[in-house]
Amino acid sequence: MSIDITLLKKAFSPKTVLRAVATFDKSMLVIIASCWLCAIVAMGLATFAINGVVEWKSRTDKAILSEPIIPVMKSTPVGTRELADIEDRLRRQFPSISISRTTQGGGMLVIKADKGELYQQWITAISYVDSIAGQYKWELKEFCVGACTGGKGLMYAALSGYKVTIEKAK
Repeated sequence: MSIDITLLKKAFSPKTVLRAVATFDKSMLVIIASCWLCAIVAMGLATFAINGVVEWKSRTDKAILSEPIIPVMKSTPVGTRELADIEDRLRRQFPSISISRTTQGGGMLVIKADKGELYQQWITAISYVDSIAGQYKWELKEFCVGACTGGKGLMYAALSGYKVTIEKAK
């Protein structure tokens, strides 16, 4: 099927188009013109919206790239084996002080003494824990000197240790 070019020239010639437009009444021209105007306005708004979205995406990409990576800090309690090793070293260093460990609260080291003349050794034993196991952070959970309640003796300290590790953020 071939298209006859002479037929197309005749159909879209200025004379034919003017005759076709002349047959339209004014109300038809207003309807056609308003439809074209709406289409042009819609195309302009769509172009404006697309440009806004592209700019917004560019800004968010820049913000994501400039956001720092914050590491995650995790703390893990001292393991039972490490706690036992620390307890043994403290017992050898301070034989007159009572040193034990509990499983309460993830594992705690209990250092206590019942005689007032052992105060200096008792307080030194508490500070020595940090020297023995410097890789751990130690927290005094309970500390009492004098009239300690609950049958804890004259001087009582319970220390809890944990290791801090820093990991990359996911």
